[in-house]
Amino acid sequence: MDYKDAKLYLALYNSSSLTKAAHTIGLTQSAVTQRLQKLEREFGMKLVIRERGQKYVELTDYGRRMVPIIQQWVDLYESANSMKNEGVKTPLKVACTDSIGSYILPQFLLDYAQKHPDTMLSIHTSHSWEIFNMLEEGACDVGITNRENSLYHNELKVVPIYREPYRLLTSCKNAQEYEGGPVKVERLDVGRELFFEITPTFAQWRKAWWEDRTPFLQMSFAQMLPTMLVDTPYWTILPQSTARFFSGHYPLNYYELSDEPEPRVCSIVTQKSHRNYRLEQRETFVSELTEFFHSIERK
Repeated sequence: MDYKDAKLYLALYNSSSLTKAAHTIGLTQSAVTQRLQKLEREFGMKLVIRERGQKYVELTDYGRRMVPIIQQWVDLYESANSMKNEGVKTPLKVACTDSIGSYILPQFLLDYAQKHPDTMLSIHTSHSWEIFNMLEEGACDVGITNRENSLYHNELKVVPIYREPYRLLTSCKNAQEYEGGPVKVERLDVGRELFFEITPTFAQWRKAWWEDRTPFLQMSFAQMLPTMLVDTPYWTILPQSTARFFSGHYPLNYYELSDEPEPRVCSIVTQKSHRNYRLEQRETFVSELTEFFHSIERK
């Protein structure tokens, strides 16, 4: 296996597509197929399930187990290769949920990159369960999630580092309806709710209040919410950082709730045993990220 074979294999794992993997590596699809066949002969095992006429491929169980090994091989190769040029940055891969990455961390990430010019930050957004899988497979170095534990991922260390309350967000035109103290949850009109499910705990809280009542609209991403709320009677419930961000960029207000859900948690997730060449960069990043979250709490 050479470096290009390893990068091809990881590209195939990330895309599940021979066409996309070929484009990423700069090879023809037939060349990709030939390299995969060579790898399978080299390892003596079938790595990929390929069916005629199908656009996507799937790794076998053995093929999936090879991913973290090949990722570590690539990391070591790139580390050794980077020694030829002192100016080459050490890569650090960070995966976070979109709501944390978009509405809490942008300034921190920018400041960190400027402060540590020897580190090349690579930021990816994913769901919490995807981040756990990426860490376990060695596809990223640090995860930032909305979960307090990793359930079945015993090799991961999860440290809850920051908690924030939820707030009701709505148009400024609805101020008269919601001002004058915490908004009473029992009086909310669920027919005007734009429901954004962030965590299972939040979803359970909502179900406890309105088990048999459906929201006006439900979505799995927050970016569309502001334009749907401006100058309309609708409302949504979001973590305070997200509500504050939207109210700072749109004519929207956010309000406390009389019976709040459990605070949204932000956790830093890492591998328990991490022995590759990026250990120092990872520990520095985690330390400064922890201090950043503590500084938010002190405000």
